[in-house]
Amino acid sequence: MKSDWKNYKIGEFAKRSKIPTKVADSILYKRLTIRMHGLGIVLRDEISGSLIGTKNQFFAKGGQFLLSKIDARNGAFGILSQDLDGALISNSFQAYDLDKNIIDIDYFNYFTKTHSFIDFCNKASEGTTNRRNLDDNKFLSFEIPLPPLPEQKRIVKKIKEIEEKVKEITKLENYIGNAVDNIVPSALEKIFGASSWEKDQIGNLIEEIKTGTTPPSGERKYYNEEINWFTPSDFKGQMYLENSYRKISQLAIDDGRVKIYKVYTLSVIASLR
Repeated sequence: MKSDWKNYKIGEFAKRSKIPTKVADSILYKRLTIRMHGLGIVLRDEISGSLIGTKNQFFAKGGQFLLSKIDARNGAFGILSQDLDGALISNSFQAYDLDKNIIDIDYFNYFTKTHSFIDFCNKASEGTTNRRNLDDNKFLSFEIPLPPLPEQKRIVKKIKEIEEKVKEITKLENYIGNAVDNIVPSALEKIFGASSWEKDQIGNLIEEIKTGTTPPSGERKYYNEEINWFTPSDFKGQMYLENSYRKISQLAIDDGRVKIYKVYTLSVIASLR
């Protein structure tokens, strides 16, 4: 029942916990980085202490919630897996121990993937347009609604069940997609490869060539709305682009920060070398 839910400040169940360490030149260390847009915490490299540029390093513990102070507003945070326990993070990251008597770690991990949480991280970040750091005090004062711990675990279990079903559907879709990919090119070759057809240069069939534009990344007023804005990461071999990972606002269009393209415009990722 929603009536059992209670608002908690993050600081009530998340405590700062960065363990400073003096890097030894002769030891091989694992170092971590945090990818943006919910891509998680990954191993950056394994490097000798003698090659680490700064000695201002900290140990991270498995199960901690880590975030990048600079890119938390872009979704750079996550729960550290146990297999990366003891890896190093720099001072540009923050680490928190979670009180398991109040919050289930998986529940919090799922909650942080919501738009409202990312939006809060953006509002709690201060500084210049190109370099904005998360204000730790604002972050810890942020209130979130929590159900009782057993209900948190029930919700997590349900989410994981849904994830498994999605994986099964995705696996089936990939199987069908691979089958189609093997059949369609052969069929298209037979259709469009007729030697008797008149040929023409592609350039003669194009009315106009334009390049895309990117709204200033620090101007959040241009993002997180519902208008599709396609970037190279959206190109995954599909015939039509229908839904973009990142969204922009109407203001980005009104201010001329992006270009509008007609339906059936051919989009190509150009790589300059």
